[in-house]
Amino acid sequence: MVDLVVEEPPCLGLCDEWETSFRGEECVARHIVEEVRSGRMVEVLELVCGGYVVARSRAELYLYPAQFVVETAKRMGFEKTLFLKPFTLELESRPSGRVFAVLLR
Repeated sequence: MVDLVVEEPPCLGLCDEWETSFRGEECVARHIVEEVRSGRMVEVLELVCGGYVVARSRAELYLYPAQFVVETAKRMGFEKTLFLKPFTLELESRPSGRVFAVLLR
């Protein structure tokens, strides 16, 4: 299983926010896309507890075409590629944005 972003970013700015707990405290996790530029995006993941950011990661990710992922997987010996929505794991027939790619032999 591979966590990646295909075709286009899921949004620009705050994309998603959900409640979670961390060390027994109620917190909010945030998924943010800071910027998009020529086939890449800058993604930020934050954990906010008690009004303070307690964890933050920032990464530059490539925006791969879905067909590129499928063709690369085939060249690596995988027979089938399934794209799933993150967290819900529902099958994506037209993948775009953040997805999980399941590569099957």
